[in-house]
Amino acid sequence: MIRNFVGIQTLGATSMPAFGTTLVGPSSLATDRHTRNTQPSSQDSLSLIPVTSAAGFRIGDRVLVAPKANYKFGGQQDQGFIQQIDFVNNIVTVQGLLRAHANAEYLVLNEDAIQVIISTLSAANPLYVGNQSTVAAGDGSVFDVLNQPSGNKHQSGPGAKTGEYWIAGTAADQFVSYFICL
Repeated sequence: MIRNFVGIQTLGATSMPAFGTTLVGPSSLATDRHTRNTQPSSQDSLSLIPVTSAAGFRIGDRVLVAPKANYKFGGQQDQGFIQQIDFVNNIVTVQGLLRAHANAEYLVLNEDAIQVIISTLSAANPLYVGNQSTVAAGDGSVFDVLNQPSGNKHQSGPGAKTGEYWIAGTAADQFVSYFICL
């Protein structure tokens, strides 16, 4: 199944996940009311996460949550599964997270994919595709450069993980990202 994520995305001044969004406030972490535990095996370990946009996410999705600096090799991300989505208020309920998260952290889709496709729509300069949040021209995480014109695209091979796709370019450049599910 081909799955589009969000539709048209617009780059800001810094790198961003191809399959993710930013927290717009702190998350709340509910503890298991019986054991006061936040481990994933607990009954209730649910987090309410306010995000810029809940579009692109689905119930049951595996997601990562962490500060931008942690989306690199050896970086620690919290992982859970989406249990509920409030598209009106852009609040995502995730089960399995181990700690509360702060404003400006990232919620990133982390699904297995047969193939990931990222296509430019408008780009004043090259778009850099990498597997770490540090992606930029000359960065070691870059594995593809999408040059103008629009429609230039990256296609991954099998075994891709959506959480490992970060994009950098010029503010206001636009792209679409989608993947083929396993």
